[in-house]
This record gives sequence, C-alpha cells and structure tokens, in this order.
Amino acid sequence: MRLIPSNFTFRGSALLGLELGLILVGILLKDGALITLGVCLFIILLGAIIFGRRNIAKLKVELDLPHRVHAHKSFSARARIINQRAFLDTYNVDISIHLPQGKVQQAKAKWIPSKCGAEYNFRPSIPMRASVLEMHYELVSRFPFGLFTMRKRGTVSAPLLVYPRLIIPRELLSEGTLSDLNPNQGSTQGDALGEPRGIRPWQPGDPAKKIHWPASARSLNRGHGLRVRENDPPGFQPEFCHVIYHSFGRGEVLREDRFERALSLLAGTLSLLMRHNVAAKLQADFLGWSSLPCQNTAQYQECLAIMAETKRAQGTESHELQSALKLVERNHSCIIISDMTTDAWLPSVKLPHGTMVIDIRQIHFQRPKTNSPALSIKHA
Repeated sequence: MRLIPSNFTFRGSALLGLELGLILVGILLKDGALITLGVCLFIILLGAIIFGRRNIAKLKVELDLPHRVHAHKSFSARARIINQRAFLDTYNVDISIHLPQGKVQQAKAKWIPSKCGAEYNFRPSIPMRASVLEMHYELVSRFPFGLFTMRKRGTVSAPLLVYPRLIIPRELLSEGTLSDLNPNQGSTQGDALGEPRGIRPWQPGDPAKKIHWPASARSLNRGHGLRVRENDPPGFQPEFCHVIYHSFGRGEVLREDRFERALSLLAGTLSLLMRHNVAAKLQADFLGWSSLPCQNTAQYQECLAIMAETKRAQGTESHELQSALKLVERNHSCIIISDMTTDAWLPSVKLPHGTMVIDIRQIHFQRPKTNSPALSIKHA
C-alpha cells in the first residue's frame, strides 16, 4: 500500500491564501490580532494534515469474489475495508476497485469504528475475457473539513479468470440442426420440433416465435428480460462433433473485436454441445492446431480456461485449415468458426459433407451499467 502526497482542495487553497494574507497584512500593519488569526489558521491546516493522514492509515482492503466467471454475466462480489487502529475511527473514505477490462467499482464508507470493518456487496460484470492474479484499489479521504485530498493505493490478491461470453450461434438455434449436420447419424426433419425442455432467458439471435409471452410478462414485471421456449432437437443427436476454429482470411482487415466475438460463439457452441451430451473435439490455430477433447465438464472448463487467456494466431494459411478438415472422419459432424467473414476464407477451402459454417457477422456487444451502493459497517 502506497500513500500518495496530499493535495489541496479548493477549500484548502482558499484557507491557505487567507492565512498568508492575514499574516502578511498583520506584519505590514503591525497588528498582532491579524498575525494571531493567521497563525491559528495555519495550526488548523497543520492539524487537518495530521488527522487526514491518520484517518487513512492502517486500513486493510480485502476482496472476495469467484475465481471463474463468464464475461458479460454479473456475479456476486464483496469488498471490505478493515480499520486496524486500536483507538481512532475512520470517517468518509471512498474506495475504487479496478476490475479487469477497465471496470471500476466505487463505494463510500462514512464511518468505520476502530477494529471494525465496512463491507461492500456488489454485482459487477466484466465485458470481455481476462485473467488476473491481483487487482488495484485506491482509497480517497478528504477528512477533516475537506481541506486536503489524501490518497492511498495498493493491490489485493484476487485471482480471477473471465471466460468468454457464451453466445450460441443462430445457426444452431434452429430445431434439428445438430441432427441435420450428418444424416448418417440419424434422420430427421430440420423444421420439426423436439420435446419441450423448458424456458430460458432470451439470447441474441432467438426468433420471435419462440418467445413465451406469459413467462416474459412475469419476468419483465420482476425487472428481468424476455423468456423463450426451449425444445430438444428431434431425432437422434450426432455421436461426435469436430469443432474447428481458425483466423485465416484473404483481402480483409484484421479486427480484434471480431476475435472476441468469435471466441464467444465458440464458447456458446461448446456449451450447447455439452448441454445435449454431444462429444466434441476442439481444434484451433491458436492452439497450434492441436486438439482438445470436450466430452465432460472438466474438459469443457479446461477449454474455457484456455480461451480466456489465448491470443489470436497470426499468419494462418489455407493449407493448415485444409489439413485440419482432412482429419474429420466421415461419420463425424463438423462446425467451423472463424473471426474472418465467410467471404474471406470460404472460397479457398473444400469443406467436408455436412459441415456447418458459423458466420461472425451476427452479434454485437453492449456494455452493461453498474451502480455503486454504499458500504455497510460490520464488526470484525
């Protein structure tokens, strides 16, 4: 924890100017009362500095939050400011917690008794994937009288792994799509409905005809979003799905935001396959074209953890993608996801029969708003 030098506020600067003016005028006029008044103001400023530094000293910050979360999904977190002093209380301390991807959570503790703590419960959401081991915070106090701004900065150990946002591609939202990928693994009609599974929150790409209006009305009345019907795909599920990710493309400018979108679509695809108990294997250029199995929860979590920390592969060639496609067995389904538009890479490769191509131009991110409630005081 590092204490930043004190800065004068406007009120403190005005008081300092008044003090110097009184002393100077008192000396010129030989007026002891003005000099005494100026000295008294100086003592007030000196006392404000001393008490201000004492007010922010020996404060410990703790942060409790999950180790693994999904981007764009709120989660429960808690911050505590503990006053470790034996006698002096703390007043009017603002805290700013710097979360990954530029998110800042702010709160204010009006009073923290000695040997007690102020607790702050909040529900943040991280807009993009990230991986951090510690987080920075800043304590700010203008006690007493608002004459000086005291700052103290530090770091707190808080490992956090932010998975990509789960976005199910709209190509997979049509009933029977998984079964239609490979007719050899089952026959079905692509426009048929399967057995009802339940109701879930609305996601970008869901058709309007699937909205469950009675459930949506109740959800909106509680301050939540729309609800849609969810059906199991009809017929048989594919036995195995080969998921390929690449960044190959010609004649198109590289865009980092599309890489984040593509990872979200990839995470949503693996999530849907896991939900329907479809064994899958991920092969990607950012993995060096090595394969990762995704057949149980542990392997699925490992894939998400790798995607949370990965970087975009550079210089992917068409022959590398073609070599990966040749490894797809004839009786396996195949899904291809790329951060380049289909116009930039699809004409250059030959796809196996029954391959599904996910179009990157289907989703846009929006940043959520967060509120900063006040801290509640609890005894340590």
